[in-house]
Amino acid sequence: MTLRAGTPFVLPLFAWSAERYEGYPAVPDDAPIDSAVALGSGHPTLTIDGVEVITDANKADYFVPVTTLDPIAEYPQPTDYGAVGAVSFQGVGVVVTPLSPGVHVIHLYEPLILEPGDYPGLPGGVGVIYDNTWTITVQ
Repeated sequence: MTLRAGTPFVLPLFAWSAERYEGYPAVPDDAPIDSAVALGSGHPTLTIDGVEVITDANKADYFVPVTTLDPIAEYPQPTDYGAVGAVSFQGVGVVVTPLSPGVHVIHLYEPLILEPGDYPGLPGGVGVIYDNTWTITVQ
């Protein structure tokens, strides 16, 4: 990826969007995840040019608590599982100040695990691991 010099960017590390479904209000919106559970479920390691930027030690500094969307973010068409829009957002992300000209490597390793019982909407739990590397050229 190539960026112009002086360009900042946003990188989400992990997030949860609560949704609204067809049939609302008889079909209730998703509930947000408890903030302590959300922070405890993600274990990011974000490095830029080999320097750790975000880890478990400081992820709370980058946490966006439940933010209700008003109005909701309506989807252009329902999802295959019946969601019609996002009603709230929460997660960990970073705004990266402009990088110096040259080639940079950004790496995100992120195990995101909700244990059984952590969230009523996913009683059996769920997990995913992100292991992404981006090469950024700043010109």
